[in-house]
Amino acid sequence: MGFVVAVPQSSQAMWKDSYVWNDLEIAKDEVARDYARLTQKYSLDPQRVVLAGHSMGGEAAIWLALTGAIPARGFIAFGPGGPYMDTPLEWLPVIRERGKPDLRGYIVVGERDDTIHQDGVRTLVEMLNREGVACDLEVVPKAAHDFVTEYETSLLQAVEYLLSED
Repeated sequence: MGFVVAVPQSSQAMWKDSYVWNDLEIAKDEVARDYARLTQKYSLDPQRVVLAGHSMGGEAAIWLALTGAIPARGFIAFGPGGPYMDTPLEWLPVIRERGKPDLRGYIVVGERDDTIHQDGVRTLVEMLNREGVACDLEVVPKAAHDFVTEYETSLLQAVEYLLSED
């Protein structure tokens, strides 16, 4: 499909072989470092760069895209969770000061995901759209927090949405 897929590894260990993106400033430094390495190897078009993540990685993808830490067309977040998602009004200054005016977003949540703040996700989507960041929310029926095969279709729809011009 003409994409380079890169999966950064957080250095923030939760326990053996389990990592998180708790500290967004550390995440920014690590992902920016990895992105710089990619740009040395590949010619990347920022209008086709999409940041994506699941759970706290989803929150990090949203934050990295909104702050402009990584030049991107937009973000995809699956079941985003974390401190910003728990207190969605904290996103407002980040949204208003975003580095890219035509940024787009796509958030996917499982209908049965009780590990994230579902109302916070909806509030974020409403704020993004109100502040001029086109953002779509997809709720996957019967899915919980774990990444399920139904999300593959969601991922393709999200990429299509982010790269569309409307």
